[in-house]
Amino acid sequence: MEANENTVLNNTENNTSKKKGNKVLMGGIIAAVILVLAAGIGFGIYNSPSNRLSRQLDLGQKYLEEMDYEQAKIAFDEAIAIDPMNTEAYLGAARAYAGLEDYERAVGILQKGYEQTGDESLKAQLEEYEEKLEQEIDEYMSTIPVVPQWTNIPLYSYTYLKGIYDEMLPVLYQYLEMNLPDNIELRIYARINNCYLSVNDMENAKKTWSQYLMLQQQTGNAIVDAEHDEYGRTIWAQGDSVKHEYSYYENSSRLKSEKREWLDGSRVDTTDYEYDSEGRITKSVQYAIVHEEYGDDYESHITYEDCFVYESATSASYSGKQSQVSYQNGEEIRDSSSTREWNGIFTYDEEGKLISDERYD
Repeated sequence: MEANENTVLNNTENNTSKKKGNKVLMGGIIAAVILVLAAGIGFGIYNSPSNRLSRQLDLGQKYLEEMDYEQAKIAFDEAIAIDPMNTEAYLGAARAYAGLEDYERAVGILQKGYEQTGDESLKAQLEEYEEKLEQEIDEYMSTIPVVPQWTNIPLYSYTYLKGIYDEMLPVLYQYLEMNLPDNIELRIYARINNCYLSVNDMENAKKTWSQYLMLQQQTGNAIVDAEHDEYGRTIWAQGDSVKHEYSYYENSSRLKSEKREWLDGSRVDTTDYEYDSEGRITKSVQYAIVHEEYGDDYESHITYEDCFVYESATSASYSGKQSQVSYQNGEEIRDSSSTREWNGIFTYDEEGKLISDERYD
């Protein structure tokens, strides 16, 4: 009997011990689960969109203050990806691009931000950077050689200019892909057209001039005191004192003849041109009738003739002559006839700027 009682007692103690062990184990599991859940909740809160956005904005601002614009734009671009409606992110990204003097992207990110949010602070900043971008474009276009539709500069052959324009035209077209103000786009189209005319690429000149005209019609920015043909070649233009009329060789950008008429009637000039295969003048003949010297009843008929031979890419020799005959009341004044001849050489630097012009009578 006593043995049975001991057995029952031992079993009871063992069960009690097991229950206590189970409770301890269960408590540990519950604690572990709570810790995991707390950690997960904490991690979730830390990586919530609002917290990640705040961290990226703070990081971007820090990089801006340190003038580390590359890292700043990465931080703000990430902020925009988190919240495309956050104005601060767009402003920060634009400032980072501006710090890199990349006003093209600064304008682009602000345009995107304004379209997304409609925030007026973005529009105000956009206008400021558009002005800076316009200055940047103007500075770039000032480096592109502007060649008239006649030239005696040896360097400016079709081959030389094409090499330059092949590098510069893609940049101009890249500008056109942006949402720029109409007045800037018009200037870019006009410059592109001039580039194609300068290398006698009439097909592309016609295409870009058509695009220029379409934009011009949309904006109402009409060209005054001038007329152009379908290629963008000037047919006539009038300034304050002189009217110009132009004719061209067929399927060519090069002038065949130019007439200049002074509005006060004092002088009329006509110049004919000839060119080599690279588009450089080989001969020009100018015929002028001048009234201003002694009144309307007195005319001086002056002829200038120049011939050019291109010695190298930066120099050319030339020869010329001038003859003059004067008339009064329609009769030649014989003692006024004169002729003068000269020879010379002109030299340019590698950028096409005149270094010297030596003339020998």
